[in-house]
Amino acid sequence: MTNHFDNYDGNNGINIMYQGSSADQIKNLEEQLDKSKSRAAKLQAKVKVRDN
Repeated sequence: MTNHFDNYDGNNGINIMYQGSSADQIKNLEEQLDKSKSRAAKLQAKVKVRDN
């Protein structure tokens, strides 16, 4: 089990815990998370505009 904390640009101080995952797999998961957050923010903005 590895627990590490990276504070590079784009990570936003996310604490990552993984077991047996490669650095590339972790980076891919972080990118997917960022995309999901971006999509969620866009959807929230659309709902907010629609509700006003």
